[in-house]
Order: sequence, then structure tokens, then C-alpha cells
Amino acid sequence: KKMARAPQTPPPAVAAAPLPVPAALAIAPAVAAAPAKAVETRKAKGPAKRAAAAASADEKEPDFGALFDGSNLAAKDDVTADYHKGMSRLEGLSLRSADALDINELRKHKVVFVPGFLSGAFIRLGSRTFWPGRRYFGDQIDWLNRMGVEYEMADVHTVQTVEENAPVVARAIEDTSKPVLVVTHSMGGRILLEALIKRPELRERVRGWVPVQVPFLGSHIAGLPAIGGLSHLLRLFGGTKETVRAMTPERSREYYRRHRKEIAAVLRAVPTVAFASWVNTRAPRWLILANPVLKWTWDAVSRRGGRNDILVQAASAVLPGMAFVAVAGIDHLTPFVDAQVPFDRVRFLKTMLEMVLRR
Repeated sequence: KKMARAPQTPPPAVAAAPLPVPAALAIAPAVAAAPAKAVETRKAKGPAKRAAAAASADEKEPDFGALFDGSNLAAKDDVTADYHKGMSRLEGLSLRSADALDINELRKHKVVFVPGFLSGAFIRLGSRTFWPGRRYFGDQIDWLNRMGVEYEMADVHTVQTVEENAPVVARAIEDTSKPVLVVTHSMGGRILLEALIKRPELRERVRGWVPVQVPFLGSHIAGLPAIGGLSHLLRLFGGTKETVRAMTPERSREYYRRHRKEIAAVLRAVPTVAFASWVNTRAPRWLILANPVLKWTWDAVSRRGGRNDILVQAASAVLPGMAFVAVAGIDHLTPFVDAQVPFDRVRFLKTMLEMVLRR
């Protein structure tokens, strides 16, 4: 007798694994993607057909949901591991040692700092008034002076718009024969981006860019009703409410939509390593005790934009095409100001500059 053969079922199809999403920047759990619809494939009919298809893709509306939750970022651009290696390598080395830190290479460049929103009062008054002895970029500037590295603090008017300040940054880049390394903080990154969009010829002069905690896609804090009253205070310092409005997520989306081709061209031309950070699941004790206002901003942004550094949500600080570092436990002030958090600002600057010079 012949044995009846059991029916064989074909092995299940194995779907290609998607690129891992940088979970550190995500603000919401991943949502399962809907199954893709079948698309009829047709052969391209010559170069004109391919060019038209490319133009159509360029005009496609960007997925702002993906932009805001970080799922648009390729895992290959996450260089956080390199950052930690660099910080560990420099630990224990003398910060005065030129040989250990490749200062001779750094001396071939000019470092330009571009400060953030409302930082003008801190730069001019901070060391003498509310935070004695603490200066914006102070540790880094002292170190560059000791090492004989040319630098400049761009004299931007920090309560005015990025459009008004862009020419100031452009002059700082042009005012040297050396290639320039630009370190921008917060709104300062938006100012540099505007300058490089409006003045494409400047891109070849910028050897590298380190945008730190920049609200490229806006900050939810800028859209809060309570912040609207800030516009009256800005007028006293020569600013306008437009400065704040331009930082809202809605206006930032509009800016990105309008300039996305130019932004992509900037990032192709200028080596960039962005730094995004967030304070962990609850505000640190020093922040609650030292400044209840900052505690309020952290709570407000957390409810609307997830992980944030008190002012800027982490997912907003990186654009597609940027290499990026994402680190927990660092607030919006610590990278450049002694804000009562143990942090080596000189080692931070040197690590980020070395990373961008290697690109």
C-alpha cells in the first residue's frame, strides 16, 4: 500500500528587514506600516521620461510626521558611538597638549561661533550679573586662545530674525583666508543655514559645521500662548514677535518645505555632524531648584514633542542627510555654559570638531 503524503506548505516569505529607526530621537512608538499597494511597472522611455519622474519626486510633499518623530533618519548617519569613543579617548589627556589633540591641524582653520536666541544679554551681562563667572562659549574660547586657534563670535543680534542675521554670519565666514569650522547653538544654526541658502558660494569656504541643539523643525515652546507675551519684551531689545513665530513647528515646516532642495544641496556640500540631546524622564533636581521657568518649559515641550533638552525636542535637531549624535542627560545650556552639570565643554568641542573634520 502506498502511504498518503502529507501536503507540503511553502515556507513563509521573509520580508526584508527595514533599517532601524534611531529610537533615541523617536517621540512615539513605531506604527506598523500599511501594506504597499501593487504598482504597475513600466519601462522608462528615454532620458526625458526619467527626468520628469525625478522632478515629480522632488515636488512630493515631505512626510512631516516622519521628520518630527525621527523615523526619516537613516541609521547609517548615527555616529553617536564615534562620539563616545572620542570623548573617552580624550579623557585623561592634557587639554593643554597640542600633540595629543592635533591642534596643528585645527590651527589651519578659523572657528566661528554663532549663538542662539536671546543669548546677547547672556554674552554681555552673564559673567557680571545673574550667573557670575559663567560665560556663553567661555570654556571653549579660553581653550582656543591658549592653543592659538583663530576664532570669532559672530556678532548677531540675537532677538532679530534669521533673515536679518544671515549677512552677519556671512561676513564672519568671508573675513578670513582660512577654511572655516562653524559651531552653532540653537537658533544660531538656523541663521547659518539661511546664510548658506542665500549665498551658495559660501559653502565651499565652510570646511565643517557642528549644529548643536538647533530647532530645525521648530520648538513647541515657541507656539505656547504664554510665549506670545515675550514679543513685547523683545521690542525693548530691538526685536520683533516674528523672531519667535518663525521658530514654531508650523512655520518651520513651511521653511523646510520651501527650501528643501537648497537644504539638501547645503548638506551635500558642507560636512556636518549635528548634536541632539534630551533630559531624561524627569527634569533634574538642579533645574527644578535653580529655575522653575525652565522646569515649566521642559514639561511643556515633553507633553507636545517628547524627548527634549528643555527647549528643543531631540527629533527637531537633525535633518535628513545629517550625520548626528544623540545623547541623553544633556540640557540646552550645558554644552556651552557652566550650568551646574558635570560636563567637559572643551572635550566636547574638540570631539565634535574632530568628527566633522574626518568627513
